[in-house]
Amino acid sequence: MKNKDEKTILEIFGKNHSGKKYFLAFFLVSIFCLSLGIIIESRRFPDAIKVEEISDSNQYVECTVVGITDSIANYSENGIIKDEYYLATDGINVYILNLSASQYNLICNYLNDEAASSLIYGMSEEIPQDLKEVAVDIYNQLYQTDEVTIDNFNNYLVPYLINLKANPNSSAQILRGIGILSGIIAIIFGIYCIFAMLKNRKNVKKFNNEYGLNLIIEQLNDSTNIEFKKSKVLFLKDYIISYSSIINIIKYDDIVWMYPYDFRVYGIITNKRIIIITRDKKQYVLANISAFGKDNKDQFKKCMDDIVKRNPNILIGYTPENIAAMNK
Repeated sequence: MKNKDEKTILEIFGKNHSGKKYFLAFFLVSIFCLSLGIIIESRRFPDAIKVEEISDSNQYVECTVVGITDSIANYSENGIIKDEYYLATDGINVYILNLSASQYNLICNYLNDEAASSLIYGMSEEIPQDLKEVAVDIYNQLYQTDEVTIDNFNNYLVPYLINLKANPNSSAQILRGIGILSGIIAIIFGIYCIFAMLKNRKNVKKFNNEYGLNLIIEQLNDSTNIEFKKSKVLFLKDYIISYSSIINIIKYDDIVWMYPYDFRVYGIITNKRIIIITRDKKQYVLANISAFGKDNKDQFKKCMDDIVKRNPNILIGYTPENIAAMNK
């Protein structure tokens, strides 16, 4: 059972946990994307057009394959092939196909049967310039000619490639992936919110036993208090309250060592933090604030200055001398 003082502290500072906002945001994104994906998938495919009728990209196309080359080009990322391209023909038109390995093998199996043709469906796409150049070279080799060039490409080959890995509802698969990923992230934030709530209850109860929360509550309305809302730190007369995610209450007199810590991403300082060590060797992180912007830098400096002002005996800085002093 929480007493009245513990409940008051939790109501004032526990609601500032940003994880709740992230949980709600990702949860709503997940619901929206999954719902929209279901709606799109439920739509009937439009009637496919013939390959010779293609006039633009993103058209649903039907074509018959009676012959297909080996791979003429591919696109890869980090050594992994993402797209594989082939030249194919229906006996009249020649066009470029974007196929997966399994689709290519399936077409080849059909062509080896008595039917000797394969009916396929895909979406039309623009042909990259470098792929056009490769297709021109392969076409000239296959048909033993040198007449085909980039300039007259459209006279010999279909001016759009056909992507068999796409369909009119491909966007539904993307939305479903985004929805599932957002849902997983929402669950992670939800679990963290529950952890933070339980941790805060435990911390507040501990601080009540150590300091007496009634003394802290009495100081909440003092006109001399200083609050740094970006850093989510409140300086009372005798205590620091940090409420960024986990509520921590630290008595100035208990602080023995303090130093700034730069958080880096790929070598770039993105956040600045104040690390505080207390007499019982416990470590606290305060003022986790963006390293960008003059206002943030000024606020970070004021936080450190205010702590030093209230306890001039604190060891300042992560130095060999201070580390040695703490290890004594």
